[in-house]
Amino acid sequence: MLFKVHARLLGCVLELAAFLKSQDGKATGLCIRPTFLGPCAVVLFLINSASMIVVRSMQGTADYFSNVAVAAPVLLVIFTCLGSLSSEAFRDFFRKLASMQEQLPHFRLQDAACHCCDIHHFENGQRVPCDREVVNECIGSWFGSPREFEGSVHSMVLPAMETQLGYYLFPYHIFLGCSIPVLWAHFDGMVYAAIDQDWAALITRLLYVAVRWLGELPIFFAMACPVMWKLRHRRARRFADLGVNVLCMWLPLSVYYGMYLGGEYLRSTWGLRGHILLLVMLLAATAFLWRFWTCWLFRSGISRSRQTASSKDMPEL
Repeated sequence: MLFKVHARLLGCVLELAAFLKSQDGKATGLCIRPTFLGPCAVVLFLINSASMIVVRSMQGTADYFSNVAVAAPVLLVIFTCLGSLSSEAFRDFFRKLASMQEQLPHFRLQDAACHCCDIHHFENGQRVPCDREVVNECIGSWFGSPREFEGSVHSMVLPAMETQLGYYLFPYHIFLGCSIPVLWAHFDGMVYAAIDQDWAALITRLLYVAVRWLGELPIFFAMACPVMWKLRHRRARRFADLGVNVLCMWLPLSVYYGMYLGGEYLRSTWGLRGHILLLVMLLAATAFLWRFWTCWLFRSGISRSRQTASSKDMPEL
């Protein structure tokens, strides 16, 4: 029941009722994961792979983008051409989540559609039994009444959705898996350093990759998420929609480039200690942003939807 159509199908509602009944009033086994999370992860992985092919083809085996004048246009082109594809996928993902956000606080059993009612219980000249009556009777025997079942959905499913999706619209460990091409792309440099027994170069390479993989890219994503969430609505014209995709990448790009410049300064000034300091700072920033910043609008939107639903349920005086 993650997307709008599912909550309006009587069969899916029956499955949800059976699951909640099996939990015996507890939501400990309830795990909410949007089905579109998988395609988004695939798109992100492919884009990271393509980006690393472009970047590593412009770098030597043991070199980085030490020239900031060269790095700036390269990053701009990558985030414009490839990042906009990711922006398109995630904006669609957020549109589906927003639909779920609106539907769940207003969930009503009577709103679920079934085929027999749509055809007015007649098919090929014969009367068709009503599935809704059977489902209502079944749910009534499980929960006491349809109203009690709706209350269980609001009290069990909605809080679980807030907890699991509010902070983890795209889980950090999944993002790291999608970004693993960043690690793969530098295996050659690590192998060369190990063969030459240049342990300082190997440690430097490992720290460089850790900064990119564990810190800079997750921070960029955490900054881009609220932008994509805010601009998730599709524009009437295709070119305008493409422009929004590019804008979603350009707005947080300055933050990413700032992290790059700061990292280059620390590496050139403090050497290995600069690498370590940069990694620690970025990991701390990543932990904060991923936990408290990413898609806070989603959680506040759920709260507003719940308040609206509660106000509609109040009897008029």
